[in-house]
Amino acid sequence: MSSDSSSNKTWNWGVYGTGRITHDFLGAIQSVTNARVLAICGTDFEHTKKFASEHGVARVYGKLAELLDDSEIDFLYISTIHSRHKRVLLDSIPSKKHILCEKPLTCNASETREVVEAARKHGCFLMEALWSRYFPIVLQVRGLLLDSVIGDVQVVSANMSVESELLHPMANKKGPDHSALLDLGIYPISFAAMVFGYEQKPSLVKAFGFLSEDDSYDVSTFVHLEYPNGGQAFLSYSSTYPVSSDLLVIQGSKGTITIPGAFWCPTSYSVCLKDGTRYKRGAETDRDMELPNVKGHTFNYTNSQGLAYEIAYAQHLVETGRLESDQEPLDETIAISEIMTEVSRQLGLNFTSEDRST
Repeated sequence: MSSDSSSNKTWNWGVYGTGRITHDFLGAIQSVTNARVLAICGTDFEHTKKFASEHGVARVYGKLAELLDDSEIDFLYISTIHSRHKRVLLDSIPSKKHILCEKPLTCNASETREVVEAARKHGCFLMEALWSRYFPIVLQVRGLLLDSVIGDVQVVSANMSVESELLHPMANKKGPDHSALLDLGIYPISFAAMVFGYEQKPSLVKAFGFLSEDDSYDVSTFVHLEYPNGGQAFLSYSSTYPVSSDLLVIQGSKGTITIPGAFWCPTSYSVCLKDGTRYKRGAETDRDMELPNVKGHTFNYTNSQGLAYEIAYAQHLVETGRLESDQEPLDETIAISEIMTEVSRQLGLNFTSEDRST
C-alpha cells in the first residue's frame, strides 16, 4: 500500500523516546497525510523539551503516565532503547492506545510472549515496528513467493553490516542495548521466517560469532538455519566488520530473487529464472520503488523515509478493526524472538530487560 492510510480521520501520535530513530520517524510521518505527532515523552525532561522544540512538537511529557493520560493521543510509538521496551509496553498496554513498538519488541522470547499475552488480554493493538515488512518491494516479493514464481524455495542467504557508531552514539551502552543481534540480526532472521513461513520452526539453529571486549554483547554473527522441508538459511550481520556487500538472495527450484544493497529497506529487486530470462515487472511496480517525498528533513539512516509505510499500515489495520498485523502477526514476532534467543544462547549471552520506572 502507499504511505497514506485509507481513512479521512487524522490519527494523533504520541512518541516515547528521543533517539536517532525517533528523529527519522518524525520526518517520515510528515508524508502520511492523516497522521500527526501531538506529543513527545522522555526520561530527561530538559532534553525532551529541546528535542520537541527542534521537531515542532508542542506537547512535552517527562513521564509515560502523563503521555498515556493525554486523551487526544490515538497511537503510541515506542522508540526507547531495547532494554526499556518491555517495561514501557506493559505499562502502556492497559491504556489501550494503539501501539507501534520499535524492533525488537523485547530482549528475549519469554518477555515477548509475556507482552503479547498482555496485549491480547487487554484487546490492545500491538505491532512490532519491523519496517521492512511494509516496504512495497517486500510486499511484491512476498506476492511472487505466494505465486511460486521461483518455485519451491530452497535457500535464503543474507549479509548486512551497519557501523556501530551510527547504531550506538551512546558509547556507554552495554548488553542488549548494544547487541548486533537485536539491532541487525533481526532483519535477516525475519526474512528467513517470512520466506519459509514462521509456522515452520527451524529444525536446526547454529550460530557462531564475536563478542565485545567485556563479553556483554555480540558484534558479528553467522547463523545457519535448517527447516523441516529441507530449506536452509545462511545469514550474517555485523556492527564492526563490513561485509563484502549487503544483499538478500532467495533461491528457488525455478529461479532466484535478489534484493541488492539495503535489503531491509529496499527500493529494487530482480528475478532471474533458470532459463536465463528475467521476470518482467509492471509499470506500477516501478512507481512503487520511489520512497515517500519528505522535504527539509535530514535522515540518520538509509531510506528512513520508508518508515512512513509502517505508520500508514498500522493506521490502516486499526481502521479495519485489526489488533495485530497480517504482515507480521504477533505469533510470528514470538517465533522470530525464539530464534534470536537461541542464537544469543549459543553465543553465551542472556539478554533481559530492565525494570526501571517509566
